[in-house]
Amino acid sequence: MGAMGWVLVLVLAACPAPVRAGAAFAGMGGVGVGIADPSCELADNPASAAATGVDRAAGVVHLAGGVTRLTFAGRVYNEFTTTTGSFPATWGLGWTAVTPDLNEGRVGLGIWQVDRHVFSVDEPLDRSLPAAPGGPALSDSFDAGRTRVRQDEALYAAGGVWIQPLGDGDQQIAAGVLYLNQTGRGRLEVTAEETTTGNTQPLRDMNSRKDISGFGMIVGYFYRPLPDGSLGVGLTYLGPLAGHIWEQDSGGPLFTDHAERPAQMRIGIGGSFKVTTGLIVAVDMRYAGEIRGSATLFGGTARARAVQEFSDATFAIHAGMEYRLPLFLGEMPLRVGYFNRPDPLPASTAGAGSGAVSGFLLPSVKQDVTGFTIGTGFSRMSLAVDVALQWLLVNTHTKLLLPGASAPVDSGDVRSTVAAVASVTLRFGPKALD
Repeated sequence: MGAMGWVLVLVLAACPAPVRAGAAFAGMGGVGVGIADPSCELADNPASAAATGVDRAAGVVHLAGGVTRLTFAGRVYNEFTTTTGSFPATWGLGWTAVTPDLNEGRVGLGIWQVDRHVFSVDEPLDRSLPAAPGGPALSDSFDAGRTRVRQDEALYAAGGVWIQPLGDGDQQIAAGVLYLNQTGRGRLEVTAEETTTGNTQPLRDMNSRKDISGFGMIVGYFYRPLPDGSLGVGLTYLGPLAGHIWEQDSGGPLFTDHAERPAQMRIGIGGSFKVTTGLIVAVDMRYAGEIRGSATLFGGTARARAVQEFSDATFAIHAGMEYRLPLFLGEMPLRVGYFNRPDPLPASTAGAGSGAVSGFLLPSVKQDVTGFTIGTGFSRMSLAVDVALQWLLVNTHTKLLLPGASAPVDSGDVRSTVAAVASVTLRFGPKALD
């Protein structure tokens, strides 16, 4: 990993899960492409960052953080049992900033999470399987068993952009570069209780790490054709990523191999308009191109296997409205929104169908989310504080290959859960209090 990689690692150590948007956007269902919001988010459309509400002589810093509870209901290794569970995840911890005017333009900086999914499940062990191919069934020696999986994979971006107003400022364009880092870690534990002694015996303890990186580009265009309406387009190019993957069973050899991820293009387009005094309605649509790739991992070793990763093109829509209630000391926004977020990360087949515990692999997981949001906050002069709550319908699913089947099937079901996010926006500079 180069010097930039180590810098990003240090930043991420302090910010373990940066995300795309703060509470202001979350309360409107994640709408951001067509809104010139003073919170200065760069991830959706860098050209709309600080396009309104912030004088050109002032800069702005935005901090956000949140928590959510994800769910899973399906099968991973035991084809006969559906397991239901939930697990917490932190998200939304990140920052963006836009400077005051620098020679008629601005510099925008930020670190955010492009994609992330977390998976955790404790599943009853299928005791009809042997510990190793050709061996006796586990039911001959064990009364019960568990398979435990903990997995976390995320793609992060650290970026800088130049934001250039056009004309009188009703139009802005922006372009910049991204450093991309996708990390993954996972642990698979299989234990069983002996029939004769009742002791718990470890049958498998596998750990996996993945670290790939590369570069990308982000561009945006923002246009306010009317005082009460705006349009925006944001395009993100995620370049090819490359790095390494490591796997090791407890007490066994360490397997290392080269890992890659193909490039992907993403685009968002949206707009907002004022319905009446204080009431804004906004909608945006987002497209992520497909990813397809295949490779042989750990070739020439006992861990050698073919991996086929694919992600179909996804289409998402976000919509919301905001009413800004004037108060004596400031303003209180009232927000509601809706969004869907299909998972654009690639997935590969793993899970049941291995024929023995020694063939278990960490599952590749996808998480599709639909959310309904409410949000509020308070803003006065140079400071704004926002909060939002989300009711989520989460479909965490894996690719399951059943014994004797010729093709894998999805295993997973939709469950409801909740999330919350908060953010702080601070303007600075000589015009910050205007």
